[in-house]
Amino acid sequence: MLDLDRPDFEPNFDLPRHRWYPFKEGFSASLVASFLLDYGGGRPGTILDPFAGSGTSIVEAAAWGWRAVGVEVNPFTRFLASVKVENEYRPELVWRHWRRVLDDAVEGDVEWRLPRGSTLVGRKGLDKWLFNPAVARRYEQLRSSIERVVPAGKYRRLLTLGLMAGTVRASNAKRDGKCWRYKTGWRLRRYGSADVDAGFCEVMQTYADDVAAMPRLAGVGEVVLGDSRVWLSERGPSVVGGADVVLTSPPYLNSFDYTDIYRPECFLLGVADTAQDLRKVRLQTLRSHVQVEWPEARPSSIARVHHAVRRVRRGKLWDRRLPAMINAYFVDLEDVVTSCEALLRPNGTLGMVVASSAYSGVVIPVPEILGDIMSARGLDVELRELRVTAGNGHHQNRSNKTLVESLVIGRKRRA
Repeated sequence: MLDLDRPDFEPNFDLPRHRWYPFKEGFSASLVASFLLDYGGGRPGTILDPFAGSGTSIVEAAAWGWRAVGVEVNPFTRFLASVKVENEYRPELVWRHWRRVLDDAVEGDVEWRLPRGSTLVGRKGLDKWLFNPAVARRYEQLRSSIERVVPAGKYRRLLTLGLMAGTVRASNAKRDGKCWRYKTGWRLRRYGSADVDAGFCEVMQTYADDVAAMPRLAGVGEVVLGDSRVWLSERGPSVVGGADVVLTSPPYLNSFDYTDIYRPECFLLGVADTAQDLRKVRLQTLRSHVQVEWPEARPSSIARVHHAVRRVRRGKLWDRRLPAMINAYFVDLEDVVTSCEALLRPNGTLGMVVASSAYSGVVIPVPEILGDIMSARGLDVELRELRVTAGNGHHQNRSNKTLVESLVIGRKRRA
């Protein structure tokens, strides 16, 4: 039966591959494995994840022998997932490349690529910054060495991810799942190049140990970069073919901007240089936040959405765009579910992990509304409650409402 004890990412921190980068927004590998056992038809097939994130579903499904296809809009998290789902790494090559990078970086040249005009790196005139100049310089030195001595391919990507993970440990702030918060006494910590080296070495040791101990993935996985709302309908049929299972967790309706949460990594990786670059990514995400001005959405086809929007609109709002955001979020989910249903083979299963939300003291029953969306597309729906959590006081106007996280399951009937 489906493992509902720990649906969140926390148990993954003890699992090879899954633990290669801290990512609290994902779900547990055990949930993926249990879902495939319960709804996968008893044999490996094709699984699709339209919001792949750090690749938990892709890695776990490939480990069980499935063909796994993920779609992810954030270029950093897509990079992360792609590194984790590489079919085979050889431990002796991990060690060899790692040692060559450390030896080269002692005297290696530095090609500076990090943006200088942001709060990423400390400079005169800033009150707060994420990385001390010595940390940033050592990162650039090691990154330059990786590109100089490691051939292009999976080992270069693996070492780059390890360097990023080690460098983030030497940052003046820490991620708490919602934003970056400065560490207590961060000015006194004085992180420097030695901290980058220590973090990098510790991470690479973990990678090397995992590669030596873990079996080769029995299946194959890939993660493509794209906006699921468009990719699923335009490229999905030719790339995926047909899916036996769709398992995913879209961004929650919580107004958190996940692009902003992983902004430092986008800069470190070099997939974004300016705020404008990040804005382009935001405009391709599900409309679950108000950090950008979205195009006006059509009205949702679901009656419960209109009821919720009317109630929220009557309350005290911290942003006037919240009612429009709520409607647009469900319009986006309607489009995603429509595309997923079209890709599902007969008797296939669609599973989506979502959570209720609240604004102006009004609870938005996201799981139930998602169930309505699936039912309207001919799927047989089942809701499985995962856990109950306390709501965000700011979003709820300090109400004491609790929120429910659920797995919404839709089964496609036989033709």
